[in-house]
Amino acid sequence: MSDPITLNVGGKLYTTSLATLTSFPDSMLGAMFSGKM
Repeated sequence: MSDPITLNVGGKLYTTSLATLTSFPDSMLGAMFSGKM
């Protein structure tokens, strides 16, 4: 499993993994974390 990634969204912290963020490559976060942006 990859290291956890913590996102600060409007002051609320969310923890997820790179695999989760890149599982939807057409989304904004998917594009950002896959290097397409």
